[in-house]
This record gives sequence, structure tokens and C-alpha cells, in this order.
Amino acid sequence: MQIVEQDGAEIDEAGSLGEASDSCGEGTGQGILPGTSSWVSVTLQAGRYELVCNLPGHYATGMYTQITVT
Repeated sequence: MQIVEQDGAEIDEAGSLGEASDSCGEGTGQGILPGTSSWVSVTLQAGRYELVCNLPGHYATGMYTQITVT
């Protein structure tokens, strides 16, 4: 899946390793409600990864982070 933000930023989810979109739970759902949390467990090889929010406009406003696994 390719997500295109209003500002033209693109997120390619083809290599997605997991999803956390169920309030207070793991896996897919209807979204993470404000004031709650969610999680996903993945095994990562060494490399650089980006965690993103794929709701419209959220990535463009900075709702993402990068992690490096060594």
C-alpha cells in the first residue's frame, strides 16, 4: 500500500513488518484512541527502520520516528 499525504510525502508500506492500531492491544484495529497505547512485537535484523502513523496528515506533521538496530 502506498499512502500519499496532502503535502506530497509518500509512505510505501510494501515492506511493513507489523501494525499497532488497536487501542490497548496488539495488531490491527480501528485506530489508537487518544490517551491510550498500543504495541506490536517484531524481530528486526540490523538496520534502520521508520515507525509511522498512516492516518491522513499525521506523517506530514511529524508523527513518526526512526530506530536503528545494531
